[in-house]
Amino acid sequence: SDLDVSTGDKVYDLGCGDGRLLIAAAKRGADAIGYEYSLPTYLLARLRTRNYATIQVYWGDFWKREYRDADVICCYLLKEKMVDFEKQIWPTLKKGTRVISHTFEMPTVKHVKKEGGGILYVK
Repeated sequence: SDLDVSTGDKVYDLGCGDGRLLIAAAKRGADAIGYEYSLPTYLLARLRTRNYATIQVYWGDFWKREYRDADVICCYLLKEKMVDFEKQIWPTLKKGTRVISHTFEMPTVKHVKKEGGGILYVK
C-alpha cells in the first residue's frame, strides 16, 4: 500500500528491517525513526540509511519506547503482537495518528481502509 506520508511527519517503523520504509518516508520529507531488534538487520538498516539526515535507526526493543509524538506508525507484527499493540501503544497515541499495519489487524479497533497488504487505522 502507498505510504501516506508528507513533509514534516514523524514516522516510526516498528521492526524496520533493512530500512526501506524509512527511506521511502524520508524521500517524502518525513522524519523517520526505525527500531530493529535483530543486530545484523539493524546494521544493514544503518548502512542503507546512512546518507539520510532525517532517518534515525535504533537497535532494541520498540515496546519500551513512547510514540506520543508520532504522526504515522508502521508495523508488521504478527496477530498476537497486534493484540499487545492495541493494549499498550494504541491508547498512548495522539488524535489523528495514522497506524499502517501490514497483514495483521488489531482485534477490536476498526480500520479506516485496507489496500493490498496494508491496513490503515486513524486514532
